[in-house]
Amino acid sequence: LGLAYLASSLRKEFGNGIECKIIDGNITGNIKSFDPDIVGITSVSRNYNVAKGYASIAKQAALPVIIGGVHISVLPETITKDMNVAVIGEGEETIRGLIALFMETGLFGRQIAESKDLIKPLDSIPFPARDLLKIGKHASMITSRGCPYNCVFCSTSRNTRNQVRYHSAEYVVTEMELIYREYKPEYITIYDDLFAMDTKRVIEIQQRMADKNLIGKFSLSVNTRANFVTDELAEVLHDMNVKVVALGIESGCQKTLDYLKSGGMTVEDNARAVRIIKKHHIRPYCIFIIGSPDEDMDSVSQTLKFIKDNKIEHYDINVLTPFPGTPVWDYALSRELVSNDMDWSKLDFNINSEPIILSEKISRQDITGVLSKVAGSKKRNLLKRKVKNVIRHPKKYIAMWMA
Repeated sequence: LGLAYLASSLRKEFGNGIECKIIDGNITGNIKSFDPDIVGITSVSRNYNVAKGYASIAKQAALPVIIGGVHISVLPETITKDMNVAVIGEGEETIRGLIALFMETGLFGRQIAESKDLIKPLDSIPFPARDLLKIGKHASMITSRGCPYNCVFCSTSRNTRNQVRYHSAEYVVTEMELIYREYKPEYITIYDDLFAMDTKRVIEIQQRMADKNLIGKFSLSVNTRANFVTDELAEVLHDMNVKVVALGIESGCQKTLDYLKSGGMTVEDNARAVRIIKKHHIRPYCIFIIGSPDEDMDSVSQTLKFIKDNKIEHYDINVLTPFPGTPVWDYALSRELVSNDMDWSKLDFNINSEPIILSEKISRQDITGVLSKVAGSKKRNLLKRKVKNVIRHPKKYIAMWMA
């Protein structure tokens, strides 16, 4: 949604004087067909190789390039010769100034453009330009920005100065109503780091959804942190038609959990949150991390046991990755595992055959073995759930097969 927010901000400022297009591939063909004056690129660190390649293509077409996103915000020194401007931090206000400058002078020069203040109030930002996106049965929203916590693997709190800013409940529900009217999605995922941090706000959103007759029109998926999960909150989420609550459980080992979350959470806190969410007929989707520097196979086994003991069916296990702007990055720097001119694909365990491993006690082979075992277990559990669904709802599946 980031580029769609920038596009809507430009439309608000310049009206019909500007035309935007969002693409996710075939940059050469799109440059030829759309014939833009400027190319803007957003990128996370693991995709920065791709971003550099896109910038090179744009430069070959003699187009100025603006680069933004979390990667360049924390490592502006990695701007390449093919990029004219690096936008640091939130871009909605910065981009308007840059485009105004270009309209006046026809050039940017080479600069680092930093947003010195966080945008407040958040409701001043127009809804993202979803007409530029491909939206099918699934839509997405962002209803807040920031996080007050300091997990070692995440840069959000550092990029947002440990502040959380919210869109008002009125803004959120008005946007939901617009999405439903225009696109009729079956599912909306709210990608806030901590949607359910403020229970009073969640209650107001639920009430306004009821007033607008939106409840039941689509399902919702949200993220929160285990220490915010209460019966009151879970009941409200259920009443909103929330079907999935994503939780960063991280580890079933207290020592590893303390490291990853920088303290303040217990394994029992996480187990309690899972129980409460299940009790209110919502699916917990749990995210775990293995491969911390001091983690051993016993710690990993405790995480796998936590999954089994709490009967968690929907989960992912990720490998701890040193993203720039995090304490884990600083640790990796100290071991000379990363650098500003590294192969950024090494931060992606899914595409690089030799991704960075931070653990000093678990081998790459051991980690790969755990992930392979987990993948097999998930496939078997998925098959079991499908068989159970067929047994429970035979008429539904017979009708599907006959269609």
